[in-house]
Amino acid sequence: MQINRRVNMGISDVKDRFKQMPPGMNMDQAIVEAERCLLCHDAPCSKACPAGTEPGEFIRKLRLRNITGAIRTIKSNNILGGACGVLCPTAELCERECSAMMASDENPGGSDKAIRIGDIQRFLVEHSREIDFQPVEVEESGVSGKIAVVGSGPAGLSCAAEVSKLGYKATIFEALAEPGGVLRYGVVPFR
Repeated sequence: MQINRRVNMGISDVKDRFKQMPPGMNMDQAIVEAERCLLCHDAPCSKACPAGTEPGEFIRKLRLRNITGAIRTIKSNNILGGACGVLCPTAELCERECSAMMASDENPGGSDKAIRIGDIQRFLVEHSREIDFQPVEVEESGVSGKIAVVGSGPAGLSCAAEVSKLGYKATIFEALAEPGGVLRYGVVPFR
């Protein structure tokens, strides 16, 4: 089968399609955005998160200036929270359920935009690297031993982190030249 199709695009069109990801938030921007949160008791954003990252909880902690607690909330529920902060379609998931843009007696007509949950999460994970946050806390379970994890993609990295929390020593084996699996080889560089 042969497909003969020519697409006429100028270099500026190509560059526009593949722009680098915009810079993330700084601390002040993240806190201002977190202060827009209505601190919902039932946190519909958290219920809509398939990774269980608890956006309602980490935003609440950020709003109270508990930066380490906010990072811990993300990392304890999702060791790959940084990837989710960048790659997750938050507009279709948690942000779609954000109460800040829903109409209510206090907010007739609602806001025109949801809390930027993905951007806040991205900021917190990037900030965790700056403060050398250590996400894995080993429980004193009396368990010891070694576990081999085959593959260093998202599933392998998550598995290694979870068994490490239980006290096992995880060794990751990777067939490819660099670790990361689909995060390294399947995601286009501009993401």
